Amino acid sequence: MAILKYFETKQAECDGFFFSIDLDEQDRLKNVFWADRRSRAAYKYFGDVVTFDTTYLTNKYDMPFAPFVGINHHGQSILLGCGLISHEDTETFTWLFEAWLSCMSDSPPIGIITDQDKAMQKVIEHVFPTTRHRWCLWHIMKKVPEKLGAFQEREGIISSLLSVVYDSLSPAAFEEDWNDMITTYDLWDNAWLNGLYDERYRWVPCYLKDSFWAGMSTTQRSESMNAFFDGFVNSKTNLKQFVKQYENALRRKAELEWQADAKCFSKNTPCVSRYEMEKQVEKMYTIAKFKEFQQELTALMHCDTMDSVGLVTEISESLGQGKKKNFEVVFDETKCEVSCICSKFQFRGILCRHALSVLIRHGIEILPEMYILSRWRKDVKRCYSKVKVSYGMQNLSIQQERYDKMCTAFTEVANIAADDESSYKFVLDWINKTMKDLPNQIRCASVETTAIGEVSCSSNTIEDVINDPVAARRKGRPPCLRKQASLQKNLPKRTRQPKKIRICKKMLQHLLKWLMKSPHSRASYNRATWQ
Repeated sequence: MAILKYFETKQAECDGFFFSIDLDEQDRLKNVFWADRRSRAAYKYFGDVVTFDTTYLTNKYDMPFAPFVGINHHGQSILLGCGLISHEDTETFTWLFEAWLSCMSDSPPIGIITDQDKAMQKVIEHVFPTTRHRWCLWHIMKKVPEKLGAFQEREGIISSLLSVVYDSLSPAAFEEDWNDMITTYDLWDNAWLNGLYDERYRWVPCYLKDSFWAGMSTTQRSESMNAFFDGFVNSKTNLKQFVKQYENALRRKAELEWQADAKCFSKNTPCVSRYEMEKQVEKMYTIAKFKEFQQELTALMHCDTMDSVGLVTEISESLGQGKKKNFEVVFDETKCEVSCICSKFQFRGILCRHALSVLIRHGIEILPEMYILSRWRKDVKRCYSKVKVSYGMQNLSIQQERYDKMCTAFTEVANIAADDESSYKFVLDWINKTMKDLPNQIRCASVETTAIGEVSCSSNTIEDVINDPVAARRKGRPPCLRKQASLQKNLPKRTRQPKKIRICKKMLQHLLKWLMKSPHSRASYNRATWQ
């Protein structure tokens, strides 16, 4: 099969290229996974939180595209490997996740965001037992009009549900408000709501905000990656053509990152205040992340200190249209530690306006180091940017050329020294001594080393010829196999009209109003935080 030869060629060009192929009993392709060297190296820096989605069917075999997508220091989507799979069941997801985990040196992500697929959930619990799994919030909330639109009091129910989900700052508040909503509208027997409540730890923001999610609560990153392929692939695209288009995506994403890196060091973003902490963050963070911090800083004008007792300060924020919301901030002056009940720093890695208000009130002019994340810094040297890529950028930087030549030389040394104990120790001692002699300022950020793996295949051997995969069947009702009478065959086919769901215009307007991110909408701060 052409795709196997293509992968072997890529691995010959770049020894860090990884692929895994799964065959059935007839040597037909079932599933395939691959990741280039740069994606594997970038995973060490940005593999803490990933999104995974399989909704995009891309080729003549209808094999769903399954990308693993992260977020880099500019807030841009970054590809961390992908697969084409034949089915969306437990067996297939197990194979794919295990292949990806092997590719990333058995280092699972801290968090993963997916849809509500039960097979996927089961496999994640098995393959990534230490990973926190959350459901895409957008996928759940977009079902609200469909699931609750038939109720006579649908407007009140939807309004209450959105308020409970987005406005609850703690699990206790959510529990209380949820029970009030269920009781008020007598929804105790609603199976959909009961199912969501049972799994509330997977999707309700207040249960998940204590973990770092890089600001993500949806699979939008995966879906936007899927959109890149629109116009490049169609129902007749073969697998080799698709993989080439995937390389175009990698190339484009790398170019955008390099452009953003260059912009960060060639352009200064003007400060909007006289606070020293703003100048501090501007010097350290990428432009995109500095602007997020700047938004929090400018929002201080909407925050007022209401009360302060011991370590706890109550901040009142004006949300517009006469609405206000109170937030509790705890500040330990002896340790210079601050935490807000909104947990924006834990969730997004950017200090919130409420915490900044308390720090400024206590005369803190420079942010403590613990609140400057290396993940968002522009001055951190990340070694994956020096890795030679397999998709042939036209010009390698001088750093990439040096890196590639040294890797080749080190590999030759390792091949020789590995056979002799004294040579092995001599080389390691030399490396340790050399590392100490190198200046600290030119070193890459300290990360866990990921070993470059070999080709991974589910079968012991791969023959030169791999048969084409069987066209995958989409999820849903199987085709009807009922025999038709001769008269019925001659009748003109009727186009099936889509089922109409009657939802009044007023209710849709009400829902859109709640989902808007306008600074004047109700609880806009919380919605902007979680969406």
